[in-house]
Amino acid sequence: METNPISKCAQSSATHFDVKFLRTLGLLSILAGLSGCETISSNPPVVTSAMARGDVRVEVLTEGRALFVSRCIDCHSLPLVVKYSSEQWPGLVSKMAGRAHLQPAQREAIVAYILAARTNGLKDR
Repeated sequence: METNPISKCAQSSATHFDVKFLRTLGLLSILAGLSGCETISSNPPVVTSAMARGDVRVEVLTEGRALFVSRCIDCHSLPLVVKYSSEQWPGLVSKMAGRAHLQPAQREAIVAYILAARTNGLKDR
């Protein structure tokens, strides 16, 4: 039985097209799935003198920001400071303080920074 060379070429091209199409479709599916993940860290607001209020000094806020950026990113992406309420942040930071090996003063500095940045960020909106 003879095979028609044109038919054989057409089958080969169709198979090659199908494979490329499926690879492309698979890659697009993966990219679409990853776009829903929280993998991109937020850029935490820089400390300004306007954020210092009451007994919270700029130095404490600066330390809190540095700790927030360096310790929290070890386990997960940085959430936006406005993602959680002012009431939720202290508990969240306390819950993760053990894993981040935070001393009580460091934990307080992080919370002070987040609350100050959150308040400042909400005023900018």
